[in-house]
Amino acid sequence: MIVYDHLLEDEGAIHIPFALSFFVTITTIVGQLKQFLIDLKNHVCHEIPDINIEQMDVDKIMSPKFKRDMEGFGNITMRELLEKLFGSLLDKTPLEFFYAIRDNVVQMVQHVVEIRKVLDDSKPELFGQYICRRIREGNYDDVKEEYHKGKKNHCEITMEMLQEKQEQVLKRYLDKGIMRFAKRPTKMKMQIVDYDFHIAHQDYDLEDVKEYKMAYTQMMDYATRNEEMLCVNYNKYGKYVFTNYDKFSEGQKPALLELCVILDLIHKDMVELKPELGKYLGITNDEGIEGTRYFAIYINLLKMFEEPWFKEFRSEKKYNIEWIKRFLDDLLRSEWRDAIADEWQKPEKRLSLRCAIIGALKDVGVIKGSYRAISMSINLKDEQIDTLAKYMGYGKNLPFFEWIDSYVKG
Repeated sequence: MIVYDHLLEDEGAIHIPFALSFFVTITTIVGQLKQFLIDLKNHVCHEIPDINIEQMDVDKIMSPKFKRDMEGFGNITMRELLEKLFGSLLDKTPLEFFYAIRDNVVQMVQHVVEIRKVLDDSKPELFGQYICRRIREGNYDDVKEEYHKGKKNHCEITMEMLQEKQEQVLKRYLDKGIMRFAKRPTKMKMQIVDYDFHIAHQDYDLEDVKEYKMAYTQMMDYATRNEEMLCVNYNKYGKYVFTNYDKFSEGQKPALLELCVILDLIHKDMVELKPELGKYLGITNDEGIEGTRYFAIYINLLKMFEEPWFKEFRSEKKYNIEWIKRFLDDLLRSEWRDAIADEWQKPEKRLSLRCAIIGALKDVGVIKGSYRAISMSINLKDEQIDTLAKYMGYGKNLPFFEWIDSYVKG
């Protein structure tokens, strides 16, 4: 029952075998207890009853999840369920069933070996993208709540306080052993690493040990200091995590990404105090791209689509503002984000870029109508109508047009 409570909700095909095994097990136990009682009454005891009578509570033994899952199947009978879930297997002999399982185990082993080979040959960007996505989409509510609770202990958030927090957080996670499988550093690296800066931000009574300095030096193979920020290279760090993940203990595995989550929160607060640091921020936080160099572009483009013209010219109702928000957010997280940001830095290019994106969305079917008809409805001066229409025609020439086309069709 304890194991059952930890099953995922989507494992419905496993719930029924568990139910059957529960029934077989409990009926066997009841039969044994009945015989034990008969023997006792005949003044015979074959073994000590190793049972804690205080635990003999039906409501404590029975899993509430088990009842909910069984109710979820409705009025269908067990026979019908078995046929539905395992119909193709019911006519096999037990030995045939064994070999069917073995064949799948063979495939599993082959797939795992192939996956490892592909991962070994993959570009570093694959690992960095995974780390970013996990930080952005993972459930780290407890970690974030603890961080924000800690901030409330300070009357004022300062850069000095954030730097101290950054270094102390790093130490806390290094102490968990997250670098235990990293390559051992050379003596030269141990000598030139900025360990004194890092250690100066720790508690005054910290005992300085060689093993910790080695762990810090190992970490700095995967991170760089950009002004006040300690920035983890997600591509390199992600490769390290993927390569060694199965070797870490279950307690260490969450720490591998929690460190990145907390550093991201600290860096966002640093940008609040010093906006020019935004250029170093990775776009990993779950609040979108706020605080990065791409956020101004996102807001500017979003406001353009919030005008009445978009609702008038969209091809389907599903293309609403929420869809536009996701599209722009994904675009500015894509591999084209820096090219777009570099173009946006040129004020004379911004109008043509905005119009080209509109034109591209028209060309892939999100927007209907002609370039000129759309430009006439956009809230700009009349004399710009022809210019806007011309810029919209540039959409097909955007270097990320294929990305937009695939995004809409996929």
